[in-house]
Amino acid sequence: MNRKKDKSIYKGVPGFDFPQSSTAGQDFLYIGDGSDNTVKTFDPETGEFLGSFVVPRSGGLNGPRGLLFDHGADLLVANQNVRRNNGNILKYSGQSGRFLGELVSSKEKDTPHSPRVESSCRTTTSCL
Repeated sequence: MNRKKDKSIYKGVPGFDFPQSSTAGQDFLYIGDGSDNTVKTFDPETGEFLGSFVVPRSGGLNGPRGLLFDHGADLLVANQNVRRNNGNILKYSGQSGRFLGELVSSKEKDTPHSPRVESSCRTTTSCL
């Protein structure tokens, strides 16, 4: 399913009430917001706020920094874990924003303090 063309995947997701006149094929801009520990979605052309794709602290989100959609269209978020131990990488459904699990645990040996998602690795800084 193409997230850009089929907006019905957002039906029932808080913050995703698209007007009837929305154009199919619209792109979205995703921003990690550390002020309320969410991932927000915006219209990249108008800047209009469309809603919170990942709700506050879902899956323990505490300092979202890097965002990347993986080959399966799921969202990977580098979680800084502000004022805690090491960071981790969290995985969310690319269709609903629902928490799917921890991809890289903060408890693993040599986990970086503030992990980042690097597009050249297509995973994390450790390029697992």
